[in-house]
Parts: sequence; structure tokens; C-alpha cells
Amino acid sequence: MTVFFVVLIAVVLFVIAAVAIGRETYRLEGLPPKPNFETDTAATWIGDRLAPEIASVLSYDDVQAIVVWSTQFFAQKGVQTNGVNHWIDTPVIVGAAELVDYVLQRAEAEAPERSLDAVLVGAVVEQQLAYLDTIGAVGPKAGDRESSQLGDSGVIAVDVVNDGDDDGGGGGGD
Repeated sequence: MTVFFVVLIAVVLFVIAAVAIGRETYRLEGLPPKPNFETDTAATWIGDRLAPEIASVLSYDDVQAIVVWSTQFFAQKGVQTNGVNHWIDTPVIVGAAELVDYVLQRAEAEAPERSLDAVLVGAVVEQQLAYLDTIGAVGPKAGDRESSQLGDSGVIAVDVVNDGDDDGGGGGGD
């Protein structure tokens, strides 16, 4: 009789576990894959797509620094999650001009020897936003209502950037 109860308990536990795993599998199946942002990969992708006149001026280290500063900007805006909150429910609007200004300020404060200007940073930011879109980390451009209120200057709704580290400065070999 004891063996019967042990087997019955084991079967009940197995059914409960199977139902729980099946339910979670079904729930997760409906979610898009979580984007993974790595600074080194992003900088290489961006550098490969820069116009020749921009690429001839910027080094790989310049591109990587711009990417790191941009990522820190996203973290300050609350769109970089670093694995803590995988999905942001409300869109965060980020203007490209605001991002370029932030990067230029950081460059002046941390690396004045880099001769960065708005055109160079803007070219990298444009490619970075294209990269984020490619990996699925950028939502749609702000709709007609939002665009008319904010101007149509490259405003985007950013969903998630996740680079897997805790300092907000990008992944890879920082």
C-alpha cells in the first residue's frame, strides 16, 4: 500500500511539473527573443557601415567610445535593462540630436584629445540606431501624433538594450 501512495505522489508531482513547464513554454513562445547588445560587435558592425569619408577620420576606438557613451545615455534614459527588467511596457522617446549632444559632452569631458564633431558622432549614432533596429532593440518611429509634437528629427521609441553587464557601459571587453 505504501508503494502505491509513493507511486501516486510521484505521478501527481510529474503531472504538476509537466503542466507548469508546458504553460511557461507556451507563454515564452509568444514573446520575441530578447535582444543582446555587445559593444565590440556593435562597434565592428557600425564601423563596417560608415561612409568612407567618416571611416577615414574615425578609428575603431573612436567608434567604440561613441557606442559606449551612447549606451550610457540609453541607461540614463531607462531603456537599457542589463538583464534586470527584460521588457519595457511604455515607450521611451529618444531624439538623435539629444543623443549626439550627450556624446559630444562626454567626449569633451573624458577624451578631449578625440577630435569628434556633430557630423562624425551623428554618422555613428545613425548606424548605431540601425544596428539596434537590426537586433530588434528599437521600436517603431514615433507615430504621427508624437512626431507632430516633437518634430520629425529622428525620434525613435526604444524598447530594450541588454548587454549583460552591470555598469551600463556596454558589453564586450570594456
